[in-house]
Amino acid sequence: MSNINRSIKAFLYPNPMKNAKGMYLARTLKHTTCNIGDICESIAGKTGTRAKADALEYHAKLIFDEIIEQVMNGNKVDCGYFTAQANVTGSFASIGENFDT
Repeated sequence: MSNINRSIKAFLYPNPMKNAKGMYLARTLKHTTCNIGDICESIAGKTGTRAKADALEYHAKLIFDEIIEQVMNGNKVDCGYFTAQANVTGSFASIGENFDT
């Protein structure tokens, strides 16, 4: 896991609440949505990176596919930056009852 402190770009807006005069709310500015290919292109474009974007994307998709497989098998996956797990809730009338998927 990375121990690097990072910052997030945010803008301050006046708080509209009646009792919050002089206070501000922080909000991120959402520009675009990045997909795996976009992220791999960004990595490949950085100085010193020898990997090609299509190779990075291929390996990233392999990793994500394996994460999904592990989660579907009931495992919790800790990637260092996020944790993935499935949760099933609800009540059933009998052991043999099916549930919606």
